[in-house]
Amino acid sequence: MENENSVNPSDNGQERGVLVVIMLVLSTMSAFFGLISNAVFYWVSSGASGIPEEEIREQMSKSLGMFGIPADEQIQDRIAVMLEYAPVISSVGMLSALISAVGIGMMIYRRKVGFHLYTAARLLEIGVPLGVAGGLFFSPLTLFSSIIFILVYYRHQRSFSR
Repeated sequence: MENENSVNPSDNGQERGVLVVIMLVLSTMSAFFGLISNAVFYWVSSGASGIPEEEIREQMSKSLGMFGIPADEQIQDRIAVMLEYAPVISSVGMLSALISAVGIGMMIYRRKVGFHLYTAARLLEIGVPLGVAGGLFFSPLTLFSSIIFILVYYRHQRSFSR
């Protein structure tokens, strides 16, 4: 016998669109990847990894060189600023990924608060880098994908129960 108060993802008499299911899967993957990548970024940038900062700078310069970006003084200054703000930005990234994962879990069970948590996490992930480091960590891809995902979820929000 099933508990009458439990929420079943297929309840509410409305079918969930294929697009929404795909978006939920992609969002879940993105949240967990964001959590892992930000944790590694924090570990390396905070010095906990034991890798000297000079070696990190050298490797970052080499990786930029692979894309044809010369490691001039301006790039070195940007790398220094990036390393300075990296622990704060990566901590916010981890928090944002956790909030996103909780929001996604709630949206799977068609709870409207999940949409609001997911939206707040996306805005946090976009806004903090702009405010803290002047856009150095800003990713147009993150902005674009967040806008698309939020719009799709908003459009299907009426199928969420509460």
